Amino acid sequence: STASNWRILYRYKNTVYNMTLHDPQLYIAWTCFVATKVIMYINDLIADEFPLTCVIVFGSMVSFLLVFYSNECYQRFMVQHALQTEMVTRIVAMGMHTSTKCNPLTAQQILRYMNVAHVLGYTGFTEAYTIENFYIPIVHKYKLLTDDEFKIQMELLNVQDEENLYRNNSRAMNQILSWSFSLVYDAVHSDDEPMMMPRDKGHMQAELIKFRAAMAKLNDFRVLSIPFAYVNLVATLILVYCPAFSIAVALSSVDPLSYVYGFIIVLLNSIFMNGLFILGRILQDPFGSDREDLSVLIRIEAGIDASMSMITAHKQFRAKFNENIEKDLFYLDFELDDSENEIEYQHKSDVIRSGTTVSLPAVQSCSTLTNSHIAPSGSKDKWDDEV
Repeated sequence: STASNWRILYRYKNTVYNMTLHDPQLYIAWTCFVATKVIMYINDLIADEFPLTCVIVFGSMVSFLLVFYSNECYQRFMVQHALQTEMVTRIVAMGMHTSTKCNPLTAQQILRYMNVAHVLGYTGFTEAYTIENFYIPIVHKYKLLTDDEFKIQMELLNVQDEENLYRNNSRAMNQILSWSFSLVYDAVHSDDEPMMMPRDKGHMQAELIKFRAAMAKLNDFRVLSIPFAYVNLVATLILVYCPAFSIAVALSSVDPLSYVYGFIIVLLNSIFMNGLFILGRILQDPFGSDREDLSVLIRIEAGIDASMSMITAHKQFRAKFNENIEKDLFYLDFELDDSENEIEYQHKSDVIRSGTTVSLPAVQSCSTLTNSHIAPSGSKDKWDDEV
C-alpha cells in the first residue's frame, strides 16, 4: 500500500540513506560540484555541455559493470540460501527414513551426528561463528554428543590452532558423518532392525552424501569469492566517475536554479553508484553480523527440532494408533450385509494388525460396492489393479 511505501522511506537505520551518508565519496562529489560553481562565478565562465556528454558516456559503462557486480553478489546470496535449505531438507529426509526403519536409539544417534555435522559446517565460516561461542554452546545445549564423542571431536578441532580451523572442521565433519555411515551399515545387518532393508541403506547413504555435498558447495563460497581485481576495478571507476560527473553537471549551466537541481542530481547519482556497490558488498558475505545476513542459528535449530520431533512422533504413532485400527478407517466404502462378511472383515483386520498384506481376492469378496467403486466399461483389469 501507499502507507507502507512511505513507512519504508521514513526508515533510516540499515537503509541506503545510512550507507550513503556515511560514505565519504558523497561529500567528495558535493565538494567538487560546489567548488566548480564557485570558480565559474568568480571567473565569469560560460556553460559548456560537452563535458557532461562525455561523462554520461563514461557513466553508462561504469553503470554496466556496477549492475553486473551487484547482480553477481545477489546470485551468490540466493545460491547460499538454497544450500542452507537443502541441508535442512536432507536432515528432515534422514529423519523420515530412520524414524520408520530403525529403532529409536539408532535413529536418534544418526540424527545427532548429522546435526553435529551441520553445526561444524558453519563453525569458522566467518568471525561470527567460532568454536568457543558457536560450536561448543550448541552441542552442549542440545546434548548432541556424549562426553567421549565430544572429546574425540575436540582432538580434531584443536581450538588453539585457529590458522587451520577450516581444515580441522572438515576432518571433524568427515569423521562424524563416517560414524553415521557405520550406523546405517550396521543397522542393515542387525537382527534388531527387522524393518531395515538393503535398499533403505542406499537411500540413507545417499542422503548423507547429498548433505555433505551441499555443505562442501557452501564452503566453496568462502574460498572462491568474487575476484578482488574486479571489485577493485569497480571501486576505482566509481571513485573517478562521481567527482567527474559532479564537475560536468556544474559546468553544464550557469542558471541560478542549476545550483538546486544540480545539487540534487549529484546526490541521486551518488546514491545509485555507492548504494549499489555497498549493497553488493553486503550480499557478498551473507554470514556476517549484518541485519540482512542469513540466519545460521535458525537453520540449525530447525534441523534439530525437525529430526528429533519426527522420532518422537513416530514413537507416539506406534504406541497410540497401531493397536486401534477401526473398521471405518479401511472399509469406508464397503457395506457388510451378512455375518459371513463380518467374520471375513475381522480376519482381514487381524491380518492388517499383524503387518501382512491383504490379498486382492479377499477384498473382492465383499458383497456390495458403492457407486464410487464401479469399474468403467473396458477398464476392469485396471480397476482390479487399483483395488
